[in-house]
Amino acid sequence: MDSILSASVRYGSMRTRELLFRPVDLAFWIKSALHLSAGDPRQAEIARLKPYYRGTRLLAAAALVLILPALIIPFMELFFGLSGAIIALVVYCILVLLLGFAGLFLEASLDAIFGIAHEAGYGFTRAAREFIGFVRGHPGEAVGYMGGKLLVDMGAMTAVSLFFLPALAAMILVLSSVLHTLEAGMAVTRMTALGGLGLVVLLSVAAVLATMLILVPLSAFYGYYTEEAVRRIRKA
Repeated sequence: MDSILSASVRYGSMRTRELLFRPVDLAFWIKSALHLSAGDPRQAEIARLKPYYRGTRLLAAAALVLILPALIIPFMELFFGLSGAIIALVVYCILVLLLGFAGLFLEASLDAIFGIAHEAGYGFTRAAREFIGFVRGHPGEAVGYMGGKLLVDMGAMTAVSLFFLPALAAMILVLSSVLHTLEAGMAVTRMTALGGLGLVVLLSVAAVLATMLILVPLSAFYGYYTEEAVRRIRKA
């Protein structure tokens, strides 16, 4: 009998290909990302899968909130000096690491818990108890399922980070230019400030749109992966 990991990966990959890649419909992807594809059966299928990746959606929203300080901290140098910005950056990095380690179990298990709750009509607490019982009774299968989820998450996070790198690089270059101008005793022109800010905003918007596009196939895979896993978890 296949492990939960292999069965879920195979089912998730197969169903995602059938839904979105045979054939590839970029127009649908764009409409779906912008929530403009109501009435399309494929969008209805993605909507059906939402309870199975609810945990990922919640954690992704929390991660976006956590990323915001990273976009603000570089500007603190203008108000608190280089040492103040460095201290804020160190504190921020430590906080992110602590939250990251503390959230690993949630990241790997929330989808399954919400999936169990959806299929069985349970409340969150009862579904969590059922999932924890599965982890205790079948640790090998649980590690496989949770490890697979974490690997997909890492790949998705890497892709999203790469999308935002140009905006971050532009921000650093703009700030560096502003600081060098001020250190030379010259005034920063409005054109330079607004142009630099506009470039950062433009690159950030492009990164957001790219992220929204890849979320369409990712959402489908997460949903199918968890749907199959939940079926097998409940039979275990």
